[in-house]
Amino acid sequence: MANLSTNYVGLKLKNPLLAASATETKDAKTMKKCIDAGFGGVVVKSLYGTSIAVARKWHRPRFQLLNWHPKSTDPLKAPDGFILYSVEQGSQFNYDEWRDDVNRAKDVIGDKGVVIGSIMAGSMSDWPEMCEVVRKTNMDALEIDLSCPHMKETHKDSGVELGADPEHAAEITKLVIENVNVPVIAKLTPQTANLVLVAKRIEEAGAAAITCHNRMMALDINIETASPTVWPSYGGWGGPWMMPYNLAWLTKIYADVKIPISSTSGVWKWQDIIAAIMAGATTVQSCTAILVKGFDVVKEWLDNMNAWMDDKGYKSLDEIRGAVMKNLISGAQLKRGQPGVHAVVDEGKCTGCLWCEKICLYEAITVEDAVAEVNEDKCDGCGMCGQVCPSKAISMTKPSK
Repeated sequence: MANLSTNYVGLKLKNPLLAASATETKDAKTMKKCIDAGFGGVVVKSLYGTSIAVARKWHRPRFQLLNWHPKSTDPLKAPDGFILYSVEQGSQFNYDEWRDDVNRAKDVIGDKGVVIGSIMAGSMSDWPEMCEVVRKTNMDALEIDLSCPHMKETHKDSGVELGADPEHAAEITKLVIENVNVPVIAKLTPQTANLVLVAKRIEEAGAAAITCHNRMMALDINIETASPTVWPSYGGWGGPWMMPYNLAWLTKIYADVKIPISSTSGVWKWQDIIAAIMAGATTVQSCTAILVKGFDVVKEWLDNMNAWMDDKGYKSLDEIRGAVMKNLISGAQLKRGQPGVHAVVDEGKCTGCLWCEKICLYEAITVEDAVAEVNEDKCDGCGMCGQVCPSKAISMTKPSK
């Protein structure tokens, strides 16, 4: 069996999976459940500073699944084409309660997993206060949240405001590093013009690692009432759809920084974990999959990762970390206008549904006698017809040499 153990910010993890800072890490009891399920570590639900203490109390209800169409009662078979829309924010604990709970988590988890704290401020004066709390815990490392997608709507100087500006993010990172005695990991926001620049400045400030990246701010509207759905404010927007976005930023950051990266946002299946590591991640965090599928999914992930690693002959995750980089090129290097590429229809599979004919912007497809026909001279080779075909009857030819 492959060795899934991982070294991260000086810590030895039994595997690269971390339960992200969210509801599943809200207290010592649920953190222990995460470790028992198979996670290598947990990131504690974020402690919020005094200036944003209002966010310690949660709206009810606070979760909504958009485009949710399950076809099975088995949580492990839940569909991936949905969006998690939510308004949950910081830990419900005050400073003393959070400190005691973190220490309790360390006690009950012991050496079975690592406990990484998480803190977020609404003002610069909050950071020293929370650093003092951190110093009174036995946590293994600390993640600083510079990225909550919708906290700005609660307090103008928190959430994405902390991480969107490279200099401000570096200033906070440096301040926290100087006031705690554990490795500091900065959690980034995708809601900025240049995530790589933020990552580089945070690295220069002394961060031990980077978490890439939080969710995005969003608003869902009921057009019948002209009102936001569920709650009358903005929320966080995430789910499996974010994985390709996350992979793109992982590769960008991996190419430019030397400190480890923890991937988060979008992880839904075991293949996503492998892909994140191939994009440069050292650890991979999950929130939504646990909320929707439950803890059983962790064993499924680990079993499949082990089987895949063994089948490929990989002995450790180090062998695949960053592997995609050698096959990734710039847009300027892409081959363009390749000759000989056009759509081909498998008549045995075609149902004559007309979908391809209706969406072809090159008028290259017609349906005759319930079978699609392609005019190769008109076909531009864009590939959209093959993507929408419900019977998978359309494929694309390879470029001619």
